[in-house]
Amino acid sequence: MTQGFSGGSIIWHKSHVVKVAAGPEQNEKVAQEIVRIQYMARKFKFLFEVPTILRSYVNKRGALCYEMGRVNVPRLEDILPNMGYKDVMSVAAKLSDIINQFSANNSPNDQSENEDTFIRRKLCRACEYVNDYNWPKADEYSKMVRLINLKPTREPTFSHGDMAMDNILYDGTKITLIDPLCQGFENFHWDAAKLMQSALCHWKEIRTTSAITPAHHTQLYFAEAVLDKIECCKRRLVLYLATTLARIIPYCHTSIQQFRLLSMAVTLLKQYLTGTPLKPIGLLM
Repeated sequence: MTQGFSGGSIIWHKSHVVKVAAGPEQNEKVAQEIVRIQYMARKFKFLFEVPTILRSYVNKRGALCYEMGRVNVPRLEDILPNMGYKDVMSVAAKLSDIINQFSANNSPNDQSENEDTFIRRKLCRACEYVNDYNWPKADEYSKMVRLINLKPTREPTFSHGDMAMDNILYDGTKITLIDPLCQGFENFHWDAAKLMQSALCHWKEIRTTSAITPAHHTQLYFAEAVLDKIECCKRRLVLYLATTLARIIPYCHTSIQQFRLLSMAVTLLKQYLTGTPLKPIGLLM
């Protein structure tokens, strides 16, 4: 059994996987995930696959559970560093096309926030952690967050919600998306930012170890390819990328990891506030 970052748990079996809500109070969130998976299976079946939902039920604790068929395919985060240039460009193009298609579709779930509230909530949460350290960049980060103006806000679109490389399965040809997440506000810019964030900051290392190393060159040109192919407001994407980098600071194991992510977020917020074009490779140099 593994613990999910959203508070629930995942139980692995040979033929299937069971996702369990953290408790009855999280049942609505899990129910929305089921709706999202079924929606993706219908709406985007020619672009990618999702696990088949076998059944849903409420366990003895009153927590909603759902069973899915197990997909025995590698995660993109595990195979990307060893892929050749053409293969990296191919999967980047496929994922960018998926996100571009998301932009033209509405969400099946209700939105509890607008864009401004959503972004500010995630950026401000990081302030609670970084302000405990005597870092010059912590104060700089807090000041820039206060300067952000998201008026007018964008309309919601469909979004996977957690499109990091650990939630993308890839067999060299076919893409399978797993573990969608319902956000308070949904927009395809978040999926593009999550995809780039997981490539640029070694999300797997932050989840599992106390190390954080510079992104491998394959991750860098993967991120550049995604940036080039996503049909979006690039300035907005800068802000979303800063936000998703900042929001994972609480999950870091060490202050070194936190400071590295904070530095990246500060660089991106400067780019957003000044209108400077996003440069993923320059971000990490």
